[in-house]
Amino acid sequence: MTSSKKNSDSQSIDKWLEALFLDPLTTFLDETAFRIDIFESGTQFIIEADIPEQSTDTTVALQENTIIISVNCGGKIRSRKVDWPFDVREHEVGAYKMDQLLEISINKEKTLAPMNRLIEIKR
Repeated sequence: MTSSKKNSDSQSIDKWLEALFLDPLTTFLDETAFRIDIFESGTQFIIEADIPEQSTDTTVALQENTIIISVNCGGKIRSRKVDWPFDVREHEVGAYKMDQLLEISINKEKTLAPMNRLIEIKR
């Protein structure tokens, strides 16, 4: 990937993150469903979700440019959708849950053929 392409992608991601966190719906969903935070490292994007204590089942699904986190809280399903500026299905995605913290990592490099799928959550 050329330097100008990387800079363009980085600026696109920065603008997307800024728009996501300035969106009033993000704050509303943090309070009514469950809180999420998004971080970036050199090789990955990381979503941290604060899963409600009373949850019994958590799933992570990939659909085109969206990651969907669903949690069963006493028969009531709470979910958050995180739309990305790229097709997340083309990237390696992993999920790890410890107590009430769910961490989802998305590799920045494309490595896979696009396919909707559920992500296994490791403990």
